[in-house]
Amino acid sequence: NLPDIKDVTILPCEKDYTDVHTVVNRALADGYKKIYLIGCTNGRADHYFANVALLELIYKNGAEGILCDECNMISFVAEGRYEFKRMAKYFSVLPLDSEIAGVTLKGFKYPLEDATLCREIPTAVSNEWVEDIATVEIKKGRALLIFSEDGKYE
Repeated sequence: NLPDIKDVTILPCEKDYTDVHTVVNRALADGYKKIYLIGCTNGRADHYFANVALLELIYKNGAEGILCDECNMISFVAEGRYEFKRMAKYFSVLPLDSEIAGVTLKGFKYPLEDATLCREIPTAVSNEWVEDIATVEIKKGRALLIFSEDGKYE
C-alpha cells in the first residue's frame, strides 16, 4: 500500500539535517520505538557514517535503531545485557569509546568473560554463533553490534 499523500514530505535540497536525520527526527517525534534505516549504506562514506551515528541519537531518545543493508544489521548499544537469537553468520562488537569494559559474550565460537575491548584494536570481529541464543553484556561503554553475512542478508 502506498502512503496517503498527506504522509509524504518533500524536503529541500539545502537544509541543516540530512534526509535520513530528518526522517529519524520525525519518527522519534511520532513516538516510534523501533526505527529501521534501510537503503542508506551505499554511496558516499560521509552519509554512511552519519547514518551509523544516528543510531546513537535514536538510542538516546528511547528507541531502537537498526541500520540494514543486504549483508548487515547494525545497532548501537550502551551498558546492559542483550540476548539475541541466531540471525546471521557473523557477529561483531565494535567499541565506540576508546575502551569498553566488562564485555561478556556467550553462545559464540569465541566467548569473552569480563573483557576490555579497545576501539583501535578490533578483536571482537567476525565471531560465529555456536548456540541458537547468544548473550552480550557490556558493563561500561558504547558499542556497535553488527550481524553480518558474506552475501545477501537473509
